[in-house]
Amino acid sequence: MIVKFKEKKINIPLKRVSMIRKFTGLMFRRSKTMNLLFEFSKSESKSIHSYFVFFSFFAIWLDDE
Repeated sequence: MIVKFKEKKINIPLKRVSMIRKFTGLMFRRSKTMNLLFEFSKSESKSIHSYFVFFSFFAIWLDDE
């Protein structure tokens, strides 16, 4: 995925997740996991949790622009 930020293009290697994977996310994973892309059809408020995630992670919310 290529993201444009402050006039720069950044290539982010990632893996799209299935509907079931959206529920488990990074739980019980190792810190060397792939970047995950969670796609949602509606533009609405979403929350995340870090239960059973034993490493730091960075979450980014993107829109169509």
